[in-house]
Amino acid sequence: MFDNKKVLIIDDDDAYRKIYKTIIERGFYATAYLAADPKEAFDILEVLVPDLIIIDMQMPVMDGFTTLAHIRKNEVTANIPAIA
Repeated sequence: MFDNKKVLIIDDDDAYRKIYKTIIERGFYATAYLAADPKEAFDILEVLVPDLIIIDMQMPVMDGFTTLAHIRKNEVTANIPAIA
């Protein structure tokens, strides 16, 4: 369905990251990239432009709204669809 697509999952909960990864890879045949916090996500976004971002809105240090605002400021990543 989403063959060769890339999905970035940003969530501080390890169990949710694993569940989302399984759903994305097995259900949609896309590649899932995992970030446990916004810093990891920003590092990944420096080398990868995903087709979709799945983001947790309630994370310590920086919440999902702020993280998404930073992603939207970057011209390369500004228009990536996101699911919260």
